[in-house]
Amino acid sequence: MAIWQVNTTRLSDDAGLIIGILNTSPESFYDGDQVATATASVARALQLYADGADIVEVGGQTTRPGFQAQGLELTPELEIERTIPIITAIKQAQPQALVAIDTYKYEVMVAAVRAGVDVINDVNGFTDDPRKLAFLTTTTVGLLTMWNPRQAHVPEVRAGLRDWAMANLNTLTAAGIATDRILLDPGLGYAKDSALAHDLAIMKHVDVLKNLGRPILVAVSNKGWAKQLLGLDKQHRTTVSLVAAQAMMGRGARVLRVHDVKQTRDMLQVLAAIEHV
Repeated sequence: MAIWQVNTTRLSDDAGLIIGILNTSPESFYDGDQVATATASVARALQLYADGADIVEVGGQTTRPGFQAQGLELTPELEIERTIPIITAIKQAQPQALVAIDTYKYEVMVAAVRAGVDVINDVNGFTDDPRKLAFLTTTTVGLLTMWNPRQAHVPEVRAGLRDWAMANLNTLTAAGIATDRILLDPGLGYAKDSALAHDLAIMKHVDVLKNLGRPILVAVSNKGWAKQLLGLDKQHRTTVSLVAAQAMMGRGARVLRVHDVKQTRDMLQVLAAIEHV
C-alpha cells in the first residue's frame, strides 16, 4: 500500500484508484469526436464520479503520437479556455470532488491551481521548464509525473524505466516537492515510433517501480497497443483494456487512468471480493 497526498486528501492505492478521463480536445485520439459543450462536459464529469471515479482528469491538449508535427499544439491561452471553465464548474457542482488537469504547460498549471485543481498530470515529468517546480513547491497539489521517451531509443525498458523514475524523484524532491505528493506513470503509449514491443515491456516490467515507495499509475485504457496487437479499433478495446488493467494491478500499478470508469470499478469490486472472501 502507498499513500498519495493530494492537497488535503490522503489517498491509499490499497484497493485501487480510478482516474476518469474527460477530454475537452477535439483532437483527442480516443473521443475527440465526442467533445461537447461545457455544460455537457460537466455533466459527463459528474457521471464519471457516479460511476466510481476517484478523480476526474480534464484534458484540453492532445499528446497523441505526432501531435506537434501535425500542428496540434495549442497556445496556453487556448488550452486554458478549453479546460479552466470546466474545472471551475465541476468544483462548483461538487466541491469535495477531486479534479486533475492533464497539461505540460506552465501557464496552464498556474491557472488550474488558481481554479482549485487537485492534481497535475505532466507528460514531461515537470523537468522541462524550471518555472514548474518553482511554482509547484508553493502549492499542495498532487503531481502525476510520467516517463516520456518519445525522442529517445530505449535499449532496455526495465533499466530505462527504473533509471528515469529514480532520477525524476530525486529532481522533484530536491526542488522541495514532498515525496508523498508524487505518483509515478511509466508512460505507456509514449514510446518512440509508438512501438508495441516497448508498451508490452512496460506492462511486463512496471513492477520495477514498486521498491521506490510511490504509488504507480498505468494508462492502458484503449491505447494503440490494442490495435497493433489485436487489430481492434477504438470502440472495441474495453475488454482487453480491463484484462491489461487487472494484470497491472497484480504487478503493483494500482492507480488506473481510464475511459471506461464503470467497467473498471466493477473489476476492482470483483478483485476486492475475491481477496476478502
